[in-house]
Formats: sequence, C-alpha cells, structure tokens
Amino acid sequence: MFRANYITAFLVVCFLFNEGQTQELAIFKVSDFDLKGPVKMCTVVQSYGREIFEFSPSGLLIKSTTKYNESDSDITLYKYSGGYLMEKRLESYKDGVLDPSSSMVNLFEIDSSKGKVIKEKIISLDKEFFEEQRYYLNEDGDVERVVTSHQNAVDETKIEYTQLKGESTKSTFENGILIQTVRKSTKINKNKEKITITLVKEFLDGKPSTAVETEHDEKGKILSKQLFLFDTGSKQFAPSERLEFQYNAAGVLSKNIVHKGKAKSVKEYVFQFDDSPYKNWVKKIVAPENTYVSRIITYFQEDPATEEN
Repeated sequence: MFRANYITAFLVVCFLFNEGQTQELAIFKVSDFDLKGPVKMCTVVQSYGREIFEFSPSGLLIKSTTKYNESDSDITLYKYSGGYLMEKRLESYKDGVLDPSSSMVNLFEIDSSKGKVIKEKIISLDKEFFEEQRYYLNEDGDVERVVTSHQNAVDETKIEYTQLKGESTKSTFENGILIQTVRKSTKINKNKEKITITLVKEFLDGKPSTAVETEHDEKGKILSKQLFLFDTGSKQFAPSERLEFQYNAAGVLSKNIVHKGKAKSVKEYVFQFDDSPYKNWVKKIVAPENTYVSRIITYFQEDPATEEN
C-alpha cells in the first residue's frame, strides 16, 4: 500500500502540473503514448523533426529525445528505484554542444518520517538556477500541498478535494488565490454506457478565465471537448468551440468534427498498422490536409522483466 500510494501520487502530480502551473513531474508508461505491447523504442517522424521514446522492459519511459536537426536536440533521461522516479535529467544540445544554462536535473527523495512527503530539487547544470519543491500527500496518496522554495521567495500551493452528490471537485490555490478547479461526474448515455465528464476551470488572479469540458467513454476514449471563455458581461462561461471525436468499429479514431460559431470543419484519419500481434499504428494520415505522421516501433523479443530500470 505504501508503494502504491506514492505511485498514485506521482500520477496525480503529473495531472496537476501538466495544466501549466509549475514544474512538471510525471511517470510515463508505454500506454501513455498510444502504444501496446512490449515496446522497446518508438520513433515519431514529425514535420519539425523526430521524437524518440525508449522504454524499460517493464514499460516505463527511460529516455525521450527530440531531434530538431542533426545538431540541435533535447534529451530527457529518467531513472527509477523500487518503482519510484528518482531522477529526471534534461540535456539541451545546440550546434552539437551541451547548453548547461538550459539543461536541468530533477532529483527526488521520499521522506516518510513526517508523513508522506516527496522532495524535489531542480538544478541547472551551470548551477545558476536552483529550486526545491516539497509535495505533501494525504492518507489517500493525493497531493494536498506543494511548497516551492526559490532563490528569493517561497510559494505554497494547496489542493482541496470535495465530494458532493456523486461529483468530485479538486480546487487548487496558489498563495491563497484560486487558480484552477477540476470537477468530475458521470452519466449514463442512451446506449447504457457510463460517460465520465471532466470540467476544468482556469482562473487568472482569482477571476474565472477559461474552461474545458471533456467526455470520455468507459474505455477512456475522448468523445467530445467543449471550450469556454468567461463573459464578463453576463458573468458566465460562454461556449467558444466544440470538438467531437468519432471512432470506427475497431475503436480507432476516424473523424474529428470542430464547431466554432456557425462554422464547421471535419478532419478524417486513416491509420496503417504494423504486422505485430499488438497492431500499433505506424502511419496516421489526416485529410483533407493530407498530412501524415509516421512511427517506427521496435519491441523487446523476450518476456518483459518485472523490475524497472
């Protein structure tokens, strides 16, 4: 239970800080990259360059590389111990030379002497930047407080969790000012399927700014995304754009419909899959633009190991 709580905490922190609030902290797995099976490496060919993801035999991300060209790249290395993320190192190369000012190392330490606390130290390789964060966990393994120590200041983030009439709400405050709420609820659609609704509201200086409401099916596939902007006149969130996602019989994304005002645009997707038993896609074609993304995937040949690298 102790270990499981900390794994949950890492994933919760990943969700919290991927909203753009502060330093990202995450554990990524093969499934987070729309991949299945014992994937060893996946190279994604994009218009701006290549992204290369490397995984441990147990499916944890251990290295990611973004190659903009032959001489410019960003490399992130992940180190684990006993199932915990212990080090994350970002190395930025420009003209083939390591740039120590934009290269960072994140060091993690688990302290259970005063409750459940994860300590994170963020240091630039030129030693000019230093920051320390402490994540305090509640009994359920959720982050309830983050204290960030900068060179000249200390900031505190508090997260409150509430349950009311089948809805769960997470409210995040930075130095006492509300910056985000996340409300989750469920409903049953006409096909007797359980749909999860997530409403994320963003606040600027404590005042409502934007919101996004998403719906996911029981398998986690996104069905729709509604974007809102806060109208200061009516003092309400007004819809600005809606996205609908459709899937084929195999559960593969086939169409994305965007509604913005009276305008409507449609993107259609065609996938090509590899010949492995896992049927991962290796080419995604988007119409009518006729743009595409390619993936080169290699697999571990033997059964995945049980211990993380």
